[in-house]
Amino acid sequence: YDLEKNLFFDVLLEFIKSSQPKEWAKYEKTYGSSSESKLYRRLNNEIINRGVLDVLKKGIKDLGIEFKLCYFKPNNDLNEKLNELYSKNILGVTRQFKYSLLNNNEVDMVISINGIPIFAIELKDNLKGQTYENAIKQWVEDRDSKEVAFRFNSRILAFFAVDLYDVYMSTKIDRYDDFMPFNQGSNGPGNPGGRGNPANPSGYTTSYLWERVLKKDSVLDLINKFITVSTIKKETITPKGEKKTITYQKIIFPRFHQYDAVHKIADDVREHGSGVNYLINHSAGSGKSNSIAWLAYRLASLFDENEKPIFDTVIVVTNRIGL
Repeated sequence: YDLEKNLFFDVLLEFIKSSQPKEWAKYEKTYGSSSESKLYRRLNNEIINRGVLDVLKKGIKDLGIEFKLCYFKPNNDLNEKLNELYSKNILGVTRQFKYSLLNNNEVDMVISINGIPIFAIELKDNLKGQTYENAIKQWVEDRDSKEVAFRFNSRILAFFAVDLYDVYMSTKIDRYDDFMPFNQGSNGPGNPGGRGNPANPSGYTTSYLWERVLKKDSVLDLINKFITVSTIKKETITPKGEKKTITYQKIIFPRFHQYDAVHKIADDVREHGSGVNYLINHSAGSGKSNSIAWLAYRLASLFDENEKPIFDTVIVVTNRIGL
């Protein structure tokens, strides 16, 4: 990991040269021996101006030369070239991730895509007297959110706190309250029950995190079709009694029940086609609006086994104007 660039820059170069050789040849012809430093400078400026999520989704452009920072899985298999480009993505898993020039702190595990770190995980062992709560404390008290790797929409997009039984996550590390459960529920996703996770007779209770959510296809799907940056407007009252509107941005990452529900319906529709009724039951405050949006966009781009679109139109009927 390049602590000055805050990237696995050699991996990024490997990806670009492998997936976009013609564009890289043009870039080298333009910049010569300074091509790599020019690429980093351009990438870094674009991340500062647009955020890493937008850069990952849309790529960057310099003097008319466009580079993709990752390729997403096509909605169908009609174009072999797109599938080939998708296979060029390099998913990295790094243990004991050292992230700063100012200290020797290490994060237990970081996942990167094409050299850009995007998910970070602190792992705790209940049998040694530590739980996810210790991991959250470590994120909030021992990690500085001003570090480039941890800044808002700069590098890492989601922070996980994981032990043998529970998973919590957040998109920022400033406060304890930022962390929310990323558990399945005591009886598994979609089933009535309490907090936590069901016992796993064939492995760790929290193994669903890496077996489902952090697999290569899922990581890229999260970036492409789930994680978003939302602009929030909030009215407050100043000490003088005046109304003031505060505007800020937040990263939206799905809760596990949202992730699970959207995938279950999309998979079932892909198998059985249109004409089936479904009910998603979300409790108050659990993200119904985002589940609606994620599902609507996914259904609009869904193809069947014959590579034909399943729906022509998606209509959302709602009694809330804000939606």
